[in-house]
Amino acid sequence: MQSSDPYRPPDSSLESQPEEVAFTLGSPQRVVLARGFQWYAEGFRVFTRNPGPWLLCMLILFVLIIGVSFVPMPNEHFQLGNVLDTFLIAGLILGIYGQEKGEKFGVESLFTGFRHPQTLQLLMLGIVSMLLYGTVNYFMLNEPLQEFQQNMESVTQNSAPSNEQISTMLGYQATFYKHIFFSMLANIPVMMLFWFAIPLVVIHNVNAYEAMKLSFLGCVKNLPVMVIFLVLGIIFGIFATIPLALGWFVFMPVLIGADYTGWKDIYTRQAAR
Repeated sequence: MQSSDPYRPPDSSLESQPEEVAFTLGSPQRVVLARGFQWYAEGFRVFTRNPGPWLLCMLILFVLIIGVSFVPMPNEHFQLGNVLDTFLIAGLILGIYGQEKGEKFGVESLFTGFRHPQTLQLLMLGIVSMLLYGTVNYFMLNEPLQEFQQNMESVTQNSAPSNEQISTMLGYQATFYKHIFFSMLANIPVMMLFWFAIPLVVIHNVNAYEAMKLSFLGCVKNLPVMVIFLVLGIIFGIFATIPLALGWFVFMPVLIGADYTGWKDIYTRQAAR
């Protein structure tokens, strides 16, 4: 029974509650060119909302990825880290999504992908990612890497290499870096398959094949934006690597936040409920 006391405080809280947001999946749409930069700005805002948990998540993520890299594989270009990384990033994407619905973002978010109903689809994404990246890198880098190692061993056999040997060594390095550059270019179509695939799988429950197809179409439809985003990413990545790669503890969350923001821009139709 409702009290007639006029001085009694109301039962409902006057604090503003976070508005629950629903994101309906739509066909990939074009976004303005400026979004290629703005995604990074919004990704940085994602990080600054919870810097402590993000830094701890990155520490755990990097330790796990480095640990998995020691697992023996038939070829060094095929890494189980691609599979593990898929699940960990899925958890962080879900953490950002939950935060928009008023949920708490914490270290536990990192492992949410392992408990998601779409675990099998994430596993398929991770395996296909490992196979495609590994195949491209194998054909682009395997032989050049072996030649580079052999040439460097022959040049560095002497304890005090001559100026001519040092010049030769620098030439070998330049040649190998050229192969790395072309390998990065060859991996861009592969990256387009997976860049938006994870949020499509874990938030919209799309299967792995459909998610890769939609991700690729979304990137193609926004190719100029993605070029700007990629160029800026390379520049930011270089700066993140300079101080003993410590900048990646911040830049990696920014990238994940930018991925999430790009997914919202290109694929969703937002509605409050």
